[in-house]
Amino acid sequence: MNQFFASMPRGMAVISLAIVVSGCAAYGAASGGYNSAPRSNEYVPQGYMPPAGQCRIWYSDRKPEQQPPVGNCAELERQVPSGARLLRG
Repeated sequence: MNQFFASMPRGMAVISLAIVVSGCAAYGAASGGYNSAPRSNEYVPQGYMPPAGQCRIWYSDRKPEQQPPVGNCAELERQVPSGARLLRG
């Protein structure tokens, strides 16, 4: 990768690197990629953890019985709103 940036004008290399880094940050924020497990101090009752191969969007401010249903991880990972996290079974 250093050769890639070395062949570019300095300003263009800086802009390219900034785009790559911001893309990584956007993925984590939008998809829940960086928040895919409950916080260590957040208790999720065993009966509410999704089964293997499935996921559940989990809201910290809702009671367990008020959480959305378990579903397909590929679909749910694109729908995690701010303030919620994706639990993977």
